[in-house]
Amino acid sequence: MSFKLFKIFLFLPFICGAQSFFELDTKAKDFYDEGKYIEASNELKKIKYFKKFNAYKEEINFLIGVCLFQNPNPRNLKKSSSIFKKIRYSKRLENSSFYIQNILFYAKTIHRLGDFNYALENYTKYKELTNDNSVDLFIKSCKFAIESKKVNDISLVKSKLSSREDDFDLSVVSDKFLVLSSTKNDIKGKTDSDIFFYEFQDNSNKWINREDLLHKKINSFSHIQNPAFNYDKSLLYFSKASKDKKSKSIGDFKLFCLRKDNENWGKPILVPLPYKPNKNFKCPHLSVDEETLLFSSNMDGGYGGYDIWMIKRISKDKWTNPINLGLKVNTSEDELYPFISESNQRLYFSSNGHVGIGGFDIFYTDIDNNLNTSIVLNLGYPYNSPNDDMSYISLDGNIGYISSNRLGSNKFDIYLFDCNQK
Repeated sequence: MSFKLFKIFLFLPFICGAQSFFELDTKAKDFYDEGKYIEASNELKKIKYFKKFNAYKEEINFLIGVCLFQNPNPRNLKKSSSIFKKIRYSKRLENSSFYIQNILFYAKTIHRLGDFNYALENYTKYKELTNDNSVDLFIKSCKFAIESKKVNDISLVKSKLSSREDDFDLSVVSDKFLVLSSTKNDIKGKTDSDIFFYEFQDNSNKWINREDLLHKKINSFSHIQNPAFNYDKSLLYFSKASKDKKSKSIGDFKLFCLRKDNENWGKPILVPLPYKPNKNFKCPHLSVDEETLLFSSNMDGGYGGYDIWMIKRISKDKWTNPINLGLKVNTSEDELYPFISESNQRLYFSSNGHVGIGGFDIFYTDIDNNLNTSIVLNLGYPYNSPNDDMSYISLDGNIGYISSNRLGSNKFDIYLFDCNQK
C-alpha cells in the first residue's frame, strides 16, 4: 500500500475560486517542486509571519505539515501529526479551503505512526466528505492491521548487523552466512551502497565480516545492489547501474552474474534480458536448484510499477524469455524482493499494492514446481508495520530476517525473528 502523495493537491486551489498559497510565486513552492521538502518547510516557517502572507497563515501551517510528512522520519511524522490534528479539530477552520485535504493527511500521518483506529476514523470521514474511492485500500489496511495485531505474539529484535545507515537487500546463503547491501561505508562523497558478506561464529556468538569471500573489486563497481548467492557461494547475481562522470546521474539498473572457478572470480556477465532506456532490473533471487532466476522490473508487458518476473535456465548462461508471475502476485503498484523458501514451496515478496498494514508489506503465496501461484496472503504483524518492510529471508520459515524502516529504526535496519521464541 503506497503512501505516495500527488503534487496536484498543492498546485491547484482547494476550492473553486479560492486561491491557494502554492499558486503564488515563492521560493517555498520552488523547493517543493524540486523535492526539497525540508528546505520548503524551513522557507514556509520563515515567511508565514510576513505581513503580505497574513491571509495564508493557516494554510502555510498546513503546508509545513505536508512538507514534514514528505520526509517521514519519526520526528517529522510527530510534528506533522501535531499540525494536522490542530487543524482537524479546529471549528474555526472547518470551512477553510484545505480542511478536507488536511483530514486525509492527518489520517496518513497517524497511520504511519501506528494509530490504526484513529487513522481509520479519519479515512472514513474523508471518504464521507469526498466519495474518493482512492482511500478504500487505506481503510482496508487499517482494518487488517487492527485484526492482525490481535492474533500474533511473535517479536522482532533489531539485529547487531544494523548500522546507523541503510541496511537492506538481504540474501541468505546458509544458516551461517548472510549477505546484504549497506550504505555504512559512504565516504569521500561516495553515496551508493556496498555488499557485505557475514559469517556467524558460534564460539564468539557474533557475525564477522568475510570480505575475503567476495570478488576483491566487487565494491568498486558503481551502484551495486541486491546480492544473491547460490548455496556453495560460487555464483553471485546482483543489480548494477552505471554513473555518468560528468552529470553524475545514475543510469538504469541491469542484472549481472559473477562466477567463481578454482577460488578465482571471473568478470561480470550481463544476464540476457530485454534492456531498454528507463527500464530497471533489480532484486534477483536464484532458486535452490539454480534453475530459476526471479527479479523485479518495470519492463514493458507488466501490470504497472515493478512486477516480479522469472526466467528459466536453458544452459550455463542461456535463459528463457522473461515470464511475468501474473496478477495474483503483481499489482498496479510495486512488487519487490522475491524469495523462494528452501523447500521450493513458498514465494515471499514485498508489495505496496496489496492490502497491508502500511507502506511495503511482506506477502507470501504457495507455489508448485512451475512457480504457479495460489492465493496471496499478508504475513501480518509484527513482520509488517505502518512503514516499509522488505527483503524477507528464512531457510526454514521459523528463524529469519527482514529489513525495515519501522519506528525505532535508524534508517533501514535489519530485524531478526524467531518463531520458536515467543
